[in-house]
Amino acid sequence: MSTLTDSEIEELRIAIAQEMGFNRPTGDTCYGAKWIQSYLDALPPYTTSLDAIQQAAIERFKDEDEQARFEVHLLNPTNVPRFVWQLTPIDWCIAFARTAKIWRYKV
Repeated sequence: MSTLTDSEIEELRIAIAQEMGFNRPTGDTCYGAKWIQSYLDALPPYTTSLDAIQQAAIERFKDEDEQARFEVHLLNPTNVPRFVWQLTPIDWCIAFARTAKIWRYKV
């Protein structure tokens, strides 16, 4: 069970999206809260969809060493108190973030 707050979950989703190439424009292209919300709405639902985060992991971790490291993080016994088939998208996202070293996560 994840102990992340809603804002941490959103930060995780943004970090994964940026790792996958969804970079937020800066400067004159940012027009306030409404624009920011439309940017966030356009990002893939990594933290709520197993399909989305699994596809990102397949695209991102092509190197065998990274794949092995991802598997270790995904199946970390201190992080997974249940069967593997019960992993949530958040579990996958945390393993993705740990493997890619893109996000400060709670332990």
